[in-house]
Amino acid sequence: PAIAVTGDNLGNDGAIVANLPIGGRAAVRLVGYRILRPGYIDDVRRDLSDVNRTSVSGLRATFRMEFNAGLSIDAGIVSQDTGSRDGQYTDAPRSSALTRRSFFSQPFDNDYRLGFGTLRADLGFARLLSNTSYTYHSINTVFDATSPTAQVPTLFDEDMEVRLLTHETRISGSTRRISNWVSGFSIAHNVNRIDRFLGPADALAPISNVRSETLDAALFGEATVPLWRNVSITGGGRLSLFLRFDDFATESGEASVGPTRPLTRFLPTAALSW
Repeated sequence: PAIAVTGDNLGNDGAIVANLPIGGRAAVRLVGYRILRPGYIDDVRRDLSDVNRTSVSGLRATFRMEFNAGLSIDAGIVSQDTGSRDGQYTDAPRSSALTRRSFFSQPFDNDYRLGFGTLRADLGFARLLSNTSYTYHSINTVFDATSPTAQVPTLFDEDMEVRLLTHETRISGSTRRISNWVSGFSIAHNVNRIDRFLGPADALAPISNVRSETLDAALFGEATVPLWRNVSITGGGRLSLFLRFDDFATESGEASVGPTRPLTRFLPTAALSW
């Protein structure tokens, strides 16, 4: 643990780590932490002190099970929350003091979640690795958007959300005639959404909604063959299929865009090494 001093406020930083064996073939590793950063900016319009206090808390947990010398499974989660009670800016260069004037609090919130699983296996003639992960990321930001000539204080609110699913399975090995080779497939599915609002704090109105979805799938392979003494040649390629879908709406009307034409690419690779 640690303690930080900012002005007349105290912050802290602490973490705990634990390694827990389970029987003779499994174990869990846990990491937890929390960080508190005290505020140091005063909002003179609202008569508030140290408004920009920020906290970060997180957890990581990983589990491993080994069935034998060549077969194992890993699984885990990653979680982190970052939150600030108010904006991290001042009115400089108009003022040299750590102050500003705003009509609203401008909090920031960032939440991240990740879950994954990995399989490793020794097949004798090759090694197998298969991994799947899912990510969820949420970000909320609020700004005081009041213009100098505005009669009514105006607030801007933006909500962002990201969801990502990925998978890759690959097999690799070597033989007498091929020094090393690898082949496999991968897939990534990503969905992003952004919602924006503007207006008085008690009557926010949507100004835009954007949703995009992408799908990327690929087959890949590569091999290296010795030619003579220290000379070898490498060849391979990656065949990928990419598809995107967009949906966009504004306060003046909705403008939807359907899926784009699928894009197929083949990316070859070749190398001569000495």
